[in-house]
Amino acid sequence: MYKRILIPVVLMTMAAAMVPALELEVGVIGGGGMSLAYGDFITTWADTVAGYELTDSTATGSSTTQVFPEWSAGIYGQMDFFDWLGGRLEPRWAYLGFARLAQNDAGTAFEQYGAGLSCLLIPILARGSLSVGPGAFSASLGPFLGFTLGGVSVVERYSDGASTATTLPGQAFFGISGGVGYALPIGPGFLSLEARADWAFTSILDPDTYGSLDAVGVTLMAGYGITLEGLSE
Repeated sequence: MYKRILIPVVLMTMAAAMVPALELEVGVIGGGGMSLAYGDFITTWADTVAGYELTDSTATGSSTTQVFPEWSAGIYGQMDFFDWLGGRLEPRWAYLGFARLAQNDAGTAFEQYGAGLSCLLIPILARGSLSVGPGAFSASLGPFLGFTLGGVSVVERYSDGASTATTLPGQAFFGISGGVGYALPIGPGFLSLEARADWAFTSILDPDTYGSLDAVGVTLMAGYGITLEGLSE
């Protein structure tokens, strides 16, 4: 599966060497938003806490989803093959996870639980653009390879102030990244604002040991890039 990620990188590098007039845009990008997660790891945990703190042994509790912040920042290099289409390599650090609030059968909250992880995402994006007004609209889509950095931190916080925390080993995972935005020429480069989504569709945890854990992050990101011309001259 790693070959599916490496092949586009090789092709982009070859294209840069073969096309004399090819331009390279380099820049930084970062922003924040919210993250959600799903999978057997979460549903099993929710089923377990549904049996805690009950006032009626024949009833069950419930869990509600809480807002979990996502952060992401990185660098990028983009080559434009046509005026309207380019390819972008965009390695980014990202913070993903989920949070839930557990309630007993009487509706009383007694525990907040969830997990978070720092990870390295390496998206390879096809990026289209359309000039409108003083700038250009853009749309990006492509796969990414992700690596957990330091494992998955699992935390439980109880209503009496006590808490527990542990770290589970993560694994490499695959996903899709994409979004839309608008860029304006400012100074020597381009300032962009983009709405992005990162969807990890393979498990971040070992599913045979812990159950599957997949994540989705939605982020508003700002970036600034400059164009390097005449690379082969």
